[in-house]
Amino acid sequence: MYKTLNMPVNLLQRHRFDKHAIEMIALAAIVKALHENSTLYLNNLSIKAFGELFCVSYYKAKSLLEMAKESELFIYNEKKNCLFAKPFKSKFIITRGKRGQYKSAEDYVRKIDVVSEDSVFVNNREKITKVSLRKVITLLRRTLLHNVFSAEKRNELVQENKFSCNRSKAPKSMRCLAKSFGMSKASASRYIKGMVDDKEVSKSEMVAECVIPVLNDTTASEYTNKPYHRHFVAWYNPKSGCWSGWVNLGCKYTIIDNKVSRSFQHVIYNHKKRLSHKVEKPNPLAYLDNFNA
Repeated sequence: MYKTLNMPVNLLQRHRFDKHAIEMIALAAIVKALHENSTLYLNNLSIKAFGELFCVSYYKAKSLLEMAKESELFIYNEKKNCLFAKPFKSKFIITRGKRGQYKSAEDYVRKIDVVSEDSVFVNNREKITKVSLRKVITLLRRTLLHNVFSAEKRNELVQENKFSCNRSKAPKSMRCLAKSFGMSKASASRYIKGMVDDKEVSKSEMVAECVIPVLNDTTASEYTNKPYHRHFVAWYNPKSGCWSGWVNLGCKYTIIDNKVSRSFQHVIYNHKKRLSHKVEKPNPLAYLDNFNA
């Protein structure tokens, strides 16, 4: 049985613009999912076999191996010739309470399953697990987009005013989404299309706002002279016979897959320390969760 990993969203956000860092996070996630002790032994593993394990080419495998030995996410033991994937959990201690008596190490994570049924192959009556590094990177990139789409829903849950809870979701431009997960607008469009095709996210029609009700040379010049103005599109209304200027705000996105919504959780790693501040004696078996990932 393969492990379900707690992937901190903050870790992905810090390294979203670094392609190699995302590759190292994906590599560490695969090592953690395949091995109970999060250790990959390289004694009987050639570069070609290393590449086949992660479904990459020979030269890519060689580059990944060299980067992993120097990465902060791994510990390379030269004597045993093995790579140990460090825990993803944050070491930053947050102080709670009026007097600061509660301290906790916590993360906002998404529980991900790196290994799927398609990853297991049978070769000479022996089960061999191969996990595509590219698919895991796609999963991590989608996690960043899912986090953006679910942010408004989380904010609505903590709102006390019922009128603010019923407001419509704000449209998001493709440039904003591309910046949120560190890729180009074309890549963001491709990722969103895949999420819509997989029925994880629903996408609305383009939302536009009228910024110039009556478009002419004077109103267009006044609008373009404003600071931080956005490019507008001229539209002709055949009924009124007038031109107007419109700005595309983007589309509205909603997560429709409940599994994706439930996979985001707030994890506190040291529950037992927090309970020790109470008068009652803490039960060490009360919080046995897999928080080592």
